[in-house]
Formats: sequence, C-alpha cells, structure tokens
Amino acid sequence: MGTVVKNWQPERRETNIIKYFGLFALILISFSLLFSSGSGTLWSLLTGFSSDNPFLIIQRSGFAMLAIGGLTILHQFIKKYSHIYSMFGSHALILYVVHLIIIYGGDGLIGLKQQFGLNTFSANESILCAIFVLTLSLCIIWIYDYFASNYKFGKIVFHSIPLSYLGYMLLL
Repeated sequence: MGTVVKNWQPERRETNIIKYFGLFALILISFSLLFSSGSGTLWSLLTGFSSDNPFLIIQRSGFAMLAIGGLTILHQFIKKYSHIYSMFGSHALILYVVHLIIIYGGDGLIGLKQQFGLNTFSANESILCAIFVLTLSLCIIWIYDYFASNYKFGKIVFHSIPLSYLGYMLLL
C-alpha cells in the first residue's frame, strides 16, 4: 500500500487516496466477509486475534484503508491548522516521555495507573482521559516552543530534562 502511494505524483496523492482507497477498502471488506461467512460474525472478525484466519488480515487491511481515506478527507478540511498538529511530530521524544510519566508515573511520581488502575476506566472515562493527555501534551509543546524561541538555553533544558529522566527510569 505504501509503495503504491509513494509512486503516485505528490500533487495527486490526496486525490488518488480519496478516489481509490474507499472503493478498494469496500472490496476487501466485502471479499473477506463473503468468504469467511463460516468464521463467525463481523464483530468476531474485528475483535478476534486468530492468526489462522487470512480473511481477518484482508478485512483489517480494508478497514485500515478506509481509515486512511477518511483521515485524508479530514485533512483537506483542517489543512490550515497544520502548524498546530505538526508540532506533535517534531517533538515526539518529549511527548513520549511525558505520556510515560502521565500514564505510568515514575520514581516518586504517581501516574494514572497507580492512581486509578489502568484497566478500570469505562469507555467515557477513557475518552476523557485521552482528551486530558492530548491537551496536556499540546500545552507542554506550546510551553517548549515558547522557551525554545525566547530563551538561549530553553531548547537545551527542555531536551535534557526528559532525556535524563528517561535514562534514569531505564536504569531502574
């Protein structure tokens, strides 16, 4: 899938993804459901982890293509805000360490796992928790950008703190 998209001309990629991925995804999903009718319901195919069902792989590939097509359509509407969500990609290491600390805590720090128990959230609580973590992460990145652009050693300090903490936690 990635090779095909890479070979498309860059200016035609979004159009081709929207044009072909939805159709091809529906074909894959329909094919897998048609030939796996003896394997159970759609829900069991989506949630099952049986490695001996090749139709499950075909169906999940179809759902992945459907998701990629949907996200490409969404991207066309939110393209003007790309400067906001592109910050996440450029600061991935800092976000990774922050997520580890928020969710699992650390030496002397209490995370969500210790505070509430990781598997005790309902679906609504999980969504609220995800929104909280994303909001906190975005705020941390904005703070990082402010200090990195306004202070001489801001970037060094903000990189050294999470890296030092991550190294410390890996040694424990």
